Amino acid sequence: MYKQSIFAITALAMLTTSSLAANKLDEVIVTAKSNKSIQDLAGAVTVITAEDIKKLNASNIKDILVRTSGIIESVNSNSSYGRKNISIRGSESKHVLIMVNGQRVNNTDKYIGHSDFQYSWIPTNLIERIEVIKGPKSSIYGSAAIGGVINIITKDMKDKPFGELDIQIGKSAGSGGDGKKISGNAGGKITDKLSFVVSASKEEINVTSGNRQEFNFATSSYVDNPNATTVEGTDNKNAYLKLNYDIDDSQSIFASLNVGEEIRSLTTNPEYYVIKRKMYDIVYNKDFGDISLDLAYGVSDSSSEFDGFSTYSHELVDTTIRGELEISAIKNNYIIVGAET
Repeated sequence: MYKQSIFAITALAMLTTSSLAANKLDEVIVTAKSNKSIQDLAGAVTVITAEDIKKLNASNIKDILVRTSGIIESVNSNSSYGRKNISIRGSESKHVLIMVNGQRVNNTDKYIGHSDFQYSWIPTNLIERIEVIKGPKSSIYGSAAIGGVINIITKDMKDKPFGELDIQIGKSAGSGGDGKKISGNAGGKITDKLSFVVSASKEEINVTSGNRQEFNFATSSYVDNPNATTVEGTDNKNAYLKLNYDIDDSQSIFASLNVGEEIRSLTTNPEYYVIKRKMYDIVYNKDFGDISLDLAYGVSDSSSEFDGFSTYSHELVDTTIRGELEISAIKNNYIIVGAET
């Protein structure tokens, strides 16, 4: 069992001059820690909207990201049963920070060889947009963001009740690979001050078999196996709940809980990997007018049990405490000061 303990403090003070400071901006990229719109940011930034995701008809985060310029599937970690990682501008996948609503998720690829577990935290129907910053952001987010940052922002509460149900069925032309997915979400206001979003999804993909070279420990050589697993099967279940309570016009509390379980199968082993995820956070916002305060506490916990050529388990736990001040009191300037541990 491996346990991850991360301690990092990032203090940031940014002073920017902008003639647009007094104007309303159409789209502000929150991941960049700036009040500028995407057109005015110096770095390369891509925003993938919910409408874009619907047009792509992608079933997971990775399929969405690899269709974005500057992001490719990593060729260094794709040897295990069809798994592939993502790379921003040639960086290693362990140097690409993935977040959900600003909270870090466990980067399993950094600690577990050939893993891609970090791409299955959030179902696609729950995503409002994905902000992708290409290039180093280690000055803000630490060494995990040397290659870039991917921030997945979930759907927000709405004044009117809403809900949707999505069913997808796929048929493969090869041996295996058939899949089906059902997901749904709903939300709205419970009272004038309390609102919610809830989501649940289940996705199944049958194991894909075909000719593959596998290592034979008895002969210490690779041999052809015509019925080997080429893409592992998955049975992925997720549930998500987000609550927002407006204390008054200037302050609010936001909390979320995300739990999931994923079972992966081979042609010879129907449950050789069992992966469990849990993430929760609570955020307090206070607006003083020209100054706003954000305080956050979050935990990201993933664990797995492996039963293959050997038996082992792992657990990765990230606990984050974050504080941030946004100051716009100085004319034509915007200052952010923050710390995270």
